[in-house]
Amino acid sequence: MEQHLLLPQDLVRLIKHASPCAAVRKRQDIMNRDDYYNVMRMTNAEQHELLREIIHRQTTPSAPPLRVFSTGPAGCGKTFVLRLAMHLYNRYSNTGNNTAYNAFVIYARTGKAAVAVGGTTEHAAFKLSRKTSGPNNDGGLSASELNLPRGLPQGEIRDHRQSERDV
Repeated sequence: MEQHLLLPQDLVRLIKHASPCAAVRKRQDIMNRDDYYNVMRMTNAEQHELLREIIHRQTTPSAPPLRVFSTGPAGCGKTFVLRLAMHLYNRYSNTGNNTAYNAFVIYARTGKAAVAVGGTTEHAAFKLSRKTSGPNNDGGLSASELNLPRGLPQGEIRDHRQSERDV
């Protein structure tokens, strides 16, 4: 057998631990209990309610995933809550010893926001780039592929002012 070939068990381990996405972060650096309690005490009522819901869903096996849309002016606590939410997913993950599922993706719409949360842009995270021709083809998506829906919509967001006029 040639030395440069991987054995099957090495290949499986490489696939499990390698990530196709640079934005994937492995669970690490869980803060100690006293620091965790102090940071949780710094949250306001709305933030605390959201974070408690995250804990509930992480510790309830049959709970559906939580989808949160965060918006607000600069300095309102979006990054603070996001970082604490990432910590909660790390702290209360139900994966046990199976580290293959012990990761999450951090991404934001803009580069500035991505830097603030320690992540990357959504285009980089999901390799959403246009296919180019020539020697620098990065394997991006064609124009028709970019316009395809990525999955079934999970819900609808409607402007409440328009809803009131429709009634």
